[in-house]
Amino acid sequence: AAAAAVRAASEACDIDGATEVAPLPLPPVALHGPSSGLAAGQVAMVHLLTATRGPPPGPLEDADGTDEDDCYDWFTWQRAEAALARSGELGSLATLRSAAASLAAAA
Repeated sequence: AAAAAVRAASEACDIDGATEVAPLPLPPVALHGPSSGLAAGQVAMVHLLTATRGPPPGPLEDADGTDEDDCYDWFTWQRAEAALARSGELGSLATLRSAAASLAAAA
């Protein structure tokens, strides 16, 4: 499943997943529809990946933002939450928060 998550990230974000992301040793978190193209009642398991390289140089706030031509973007926590809330992706926001709780528990 982890290898499939890396392949999916490679395709969706147009990156070389094998060199740019790595799976985290944590269980996946559930994304419940309706959100992110899922219908009400549908569930997708989201596998957690980490970037193998840090964000671009400079303050993290300067890296925040969405590039419409690029699905692989950097966000600070606060701005990621705000972007998901603004877009109405409340299911994705809940999944992000669940992932954060899982990461905090594993630390």
